[in-house]
Amino acid sequence: SKEEGELEANPSHLARNKRQVLYEQSKKEIPKSIDPVFTISQLMQGKIGHFIREQLLDEYGYRILLYTNEQLQDVVNMCCTDNKKFTSIFCLDVTFKLGPFFLLVTTYRNTKLIVSGKQYSPPMLGPLMILTSKDENTYKYFVSALIRRNSSMTNLLAYGTDSEVALINALQENFPKSVGFLHSIHQRRNLNDYMRGKRIPMTEAEAILNDVFGEPDGLIFQPTTEEFYECLHILEVCWKARTTTSDALEDFLIYFNRKKVPELLHKTSLKAVLEADRRQTIY
Repeated sequence: SKEEGELEANPSHLARNKRQVLYEQSKKEIPKSIDPVFTISQLMQGKIGHFIREQLLDEYGYRILLYTNEQLQDVVNMCCTDNKKFTSIFCLDVTFKLGPFFLLVTTYRNTKLIVSGKQYSPPMLGPLMILTSKDENTYKYFVSALIRRNSSMTNLLAYGTDSEVALINALQENFPKSVGFLHSIHQRRNLNDYMRGKRIPMTEAEAILNDVFGEPDGLIFQPTTEEFYECLHILEVCWKARTTTSDALEDFLIYFNRKKVPELLHKTSLKAVLEADRRQTIY
């Protein structure tokens, strides 16, 4: 119960010191709303304005573009050059979710450098975009913004993505002369998810994935169409011979041949890269 004046009657519930008084007051305060657009606008005018380049809030959602001029120029130098010896593929991937936001990450390889003791060039981080909606208009905004900032981006030779249709459509519209590839890492993940759903044993699934994606003799590393299909035939015989779940494997083979084989052959394989090279597109 409470006494007159709405004071707490039980002494044990009363604040004992100044800190507890401030704590009780803070619980009653209405939290201040934070306007992200205003906050980002302030940051753009500050010391990191050279990195936070644009923001847009419209009917398609909220977007923030993050990159430096040096980053964008490096992409041009590595991904838009006629020197095939130094050409890199411009890779785009929408990664993890941050609360209501997604993060679009771009990468490329600095082909003028070689990792010590290895035979490949180091991956480098390119422009980023924070977004709330994974739709075609959002991706078009990102790509067109890069072209607007550096017109040499129109000379992009090749790009790599996952199989997200909206992203692929935006890239095809803005880079009609570029060659599009599908990341092997995403293809591998999709196949693994499918086999898990079909309850193909883990050891068998892993063996299939290694047969398809393993270097240097995997299916995707066959240099010609003929060798690709010859390898595929041999692999199917091997998969059937060692499977313990014939019905599940049969379902997988139907899916694999209808859906994945065309993608792997034309968008992921070494054959696709070599074919693009013969068209003087990429190294």
